[in-house]
Amino acid sequence: MRYSNGYGGFSDDGKSYVIELKDGTPAPWCNVLANENFGCVISESGGGWTWFDNSREFKITDWSCDPILDTPSEILELESDGVKWRVTEGERKITHSFGFTEFERNYNNFIVKEVVFVPLKRNSKVIMVNIENNSNKDREIVIRYRIKPVLGVSARKTWYYVNAFEEDNCLVLNNEFNEQYADKYVYLSASEKLTMNTKDYFVETMITLKPDESKEIYFELGMQKSYNVNYHEELEEIEKFWNNKTTKTSIKTGNDANDILLGGWLIYQTISCRLWARSGFYQCGGAFGFRDQLQDCLAIIKIMPELAKKVILQACEHQYIEGDVQHWFHLPRRGVRTKFSDDLLWLPFVVMEYVKQTGDESIWNEETYFLQSEVLGDNEGERYENPRVSEEKASVYEHCKRAIGHSLKFGAHGLPLIGGGDWNDGFSNVGARGKGQSVWMAFFLIDILTKWKGIWGNDIADFDVIINDLKTAANTHGWDGEWYRRAFYDDGSVMGSKGASECEIDGLVQAWAVISGGGDKEKCKIAMENAVKKLVDEKNGIIKLLTPPFGNGEQKPGYIKNYAPGVRENGGQYTHAAAWLILALHRMGETEKARELFTMINPINHSDTKEKARLYKCEPYVLCGDVWSAPGFEGVGGWSWYTGSAGWMQMVGREIFGENE
Repeated sequence: MRYSNGYGGFSDDGKSYVIELKDGTPAPWCNVLANENFGCVISESGGGWTWFDNSREFKITDWSCDPILDTPSEILELESDGVKWRVTEGERKITHSFGFTEFERNYNNFIVKEVVFVPLKRNSKVIMVNIENNSNKDREIVIRYRIKPVLGVSARKTWYYVNAFEEDNCLVLNNEFNEQYADKYVYLSASEKLTMNTKDYFVETMITLKPDESKEIYFELGMQKSYNVNYHEELEEIEKFWNNKTTKTSIKTGNDANDILLGGWLIYQTISCRLWARSGFYQCGGAFGFRDQLQDCLAIIKIMPELAKKVILQACEHQYIEGDVQHWFHLPRRGVRTKFSDDLLWLPFVVMEYVKQTGDESIWNEETYFLQSEVLGDNEGERYENPRVSEEKASVYEHCKRAIGHSLKFGAHGLPLIGGGDWNDGFSNVGARGKGQSVWMAFFLIDILTKWKGIWGNDIADFDVIINDLKTAANTHGWDGEWYRRAFYDDGSVMGSKGASECEIDGLVQAWAVISGGGDKEKCKIAMENAVKKLVDEKNGIIKLLTPPFGNGEQKPGYIKNYAPGVRENGGQYTHAAAWLILALHRMGETEKARELFTMINPINHSDTKEKARLYKCEPYVLCGDVWSAPGFEGVGGWSWYTGSAGWMQMVGREIFGENE
């Protein structure tokens, strides 16, 4: 195995991660198996859960989010000669691959292989079980599949309302009190004749095997009864699909660990987890983040342009008639209206990139409706609502124009108003009274206005004047002497100033000063030198978002202080921003340093020995959204899988190493 660390390692082709265990991994090491409408999370211990349509709103089985016990809500149990056991316990081999996971265990004179996958075109989870009698006598074995049903948001709220009954060799489940999904029925079926228990929610079958005889049995949990389907063909279809997508994005970097990460795992993480499942072990969101899924689709424009276009049009449908948007939403339109300043601008940012990569200019003329509700009041930071659809319909071009027009609001220093927060959601109190300003937003807006002007000219406002004014404001009021400040609070006080006890320097704004082209060249050089010096922790292999973290100081930026110092956005590595810092180094000519830091934060290199893997805890084959810098926890991985950093790392890797012809 490649990069074997005592828990597991990569297969020779790098497309599978093979775990060989007697005990457990440092934390749940999962796979996210999904198509656009159905999916499951499965760990090395068989834990996880299954859902349909929305991984939060219609869980079929229960989500534990318990990294200590990893309590399973679905159990494949075998029983023979009075002994009960599971394939997912004890000494076993687990292989996580693109689109499927396999368990293998020899126990009680049986060799059992269990393969779990979600077909690309059907709303089901398939469990293929191959059992071989490895003894010298005939053996009877009971195979039992047990579930903890939810059929809603949480078992605690729905257990009383789940109705179970038998029908055509299926255990059928329904929750008629789930308003949105009252008409949905879940089926647990199998290829063999089943005995069922509608009270304890399990099905079982019994087979007899002669010595060295084997048999394959199929269980299926999904939204329709199992029928005559060739499961092996479905599995082959999954392998072909992912081989096609990952081959197109493979990048040769000259570094084996980077080649593996960029050879498919980042794209797989982006599509399967971020765009389809919208869920991971540590966060069962289910919702669509306006800015989140738009950014995710940037990485897949060339290989799945139809999906990228779908995400763009869906975002347009969740924009208000005034130009602002729902920060996140559940379909069709239940979501949160906020005053975040950056969300809406990701729409023109992504549409322009989509047109650039595909040449499909017809998207500008695609039309969708807006949302309508009462505009948020001065003292109203956000509102969860189900707004009505407007009578007005407009083109994608018009949607983008309104987003940009709505964003042209500036404060006392000529910098954009930060509103309820900019890219860092935790800065929820910086501009709560409507006067706080974001230096980062200035550079982000410069980037968008410059690109828009290159396509459409001054069709909304005099962009030449606005861009020049923003550059002046950012390079004067935003400059602190050795780096760019992060923001101004409502009262005019500064965040991101030299000598501050909290957030002396923030890497996000230094990176975008370079990426946008809006920062003064000499100032950018000085700022990036200081960012690398103060934020890059080579000993622990992390790039901090900001330092020092917010703690007991006088600054009151918002809910970012709810995180412990050195965790997530509060001074840990927020990998999304780390990718941008790496990109900025490359674009200012420091390509070798950029490649060095890319390699440093590669999760494979955080886990290439057992000691390092035990510290890092999370999966070596996918990115964490954050890695901690808190004293005593330096280098510990936070939320894995469900992070927008995967798509950005793919794009940054493509740029800094050079895309293969």
